[in-house]
Amino acid sequence: MKIRNLVGTIVLTLVLVLGCGGQLRESGELTRIVQLEQSPDAGAPLYVSKCGQCHGRTGLGGSAPNLRMATPSMSDEELAEQILEGGFSMPAIRVPPQEAMHIVAWLRAEFPRLAERK
Repeated sequence: MKIRNLVGTIVLTLVLVLGCGGQLRESGELTRIVQLEQSPDAGAPLYVSKCGQCHGRTGLGGSAPNLRMATPSMSDEELAEQILEGGFSMPAIRVPPQEAMHIVAWLRAEFPRLAERK
């Protein structure tokens, strides 16, 4: 199970880093979305209800990749795009952009960027 999660995480990261280029990115809308207000407190229950079933309530994975491994290497734009448009084997999550950014804020609070770690 750990190897499956690791492989899924690596593939997810590669797909995003190589620029799967969804409609939000191409239209320029993604730039506006990532500037929306972000609240980790608002994002916590959204994460549990919209993401936790597959990624696990604490992000350790389940039927989807371990977010503790994938999230730190991803930009806010990549996270928002993945949430709103889906990709690889993940479906798009049907939430307004504001809620997607609250989820991004919660992910950032839980799993800081690699550069922010000491």
